Amino acid sequence: MEQVPKEGVSPVQEPGAGEKRGSRKKFWAIFALFFVILVIISLYLAWQWYLSPQAKQNAQLQENWRLYTTAMKNYEDAMRADTYGSSTPEGTLQMFIDALKQGDVELASQYFIYDPSRPRTGWVEALLADKDAGNFPEIISLLENAKSTKPIMEKYFNFELRDNQDHLVSDIGMQFNSYSGVWKIESM
Repeated sequence: MEQVPKEGVSPVQEPGAGEKRGSRKKFWAIFALFFVILVIISLYLAWQWYLSPQAKQNAQLQENWRLYTTAMKNYEDAMRADTYGSSTPEGTLQMFIDALKQGDVELASQYFIYDPSRPRTGWVEALLADKDAGNFPEIISLLENAKSTKPIMEKYFNFELRDNQDHLVSDIGMQFNSYSGVWKIESM
């Protein structure tokens, strides 16, 4: 007598076939779970390192720090290269006066301290205007009679410029450039 399989009932399968399907399903389920966990961890790390407000703020802070250190290095390099001047404030003032006597505005501008916010071209233009106006003899006379004042801070020095009636006309502020070891004119 031959047995006919009932509807909805599968015919007899080879031994272990169900186990193979079950182990494949289990493998893919574990793989999918691992993949989902990996995606979740990746999204979390991407959020923490790149996308969150804190991560963006940290990135901006790092960029600002990089810009600051680059600017400081450039400033220090420029200050080291700024060697026009003397080891004394009086010496730098005399070098400046000598450059004015020669009419060398470019050289005279080199005795002003390096300031990245104000290029030396501003000093050159101001000195040229005074030269063209014929003011150099009067300026030189005032500078030659400059009197030093009592220093109030280390690495800073002042001269007073007074007219014939002993009225204060102007003053000259000097600053020591510790990067190159020379005194520079800071203000006039």
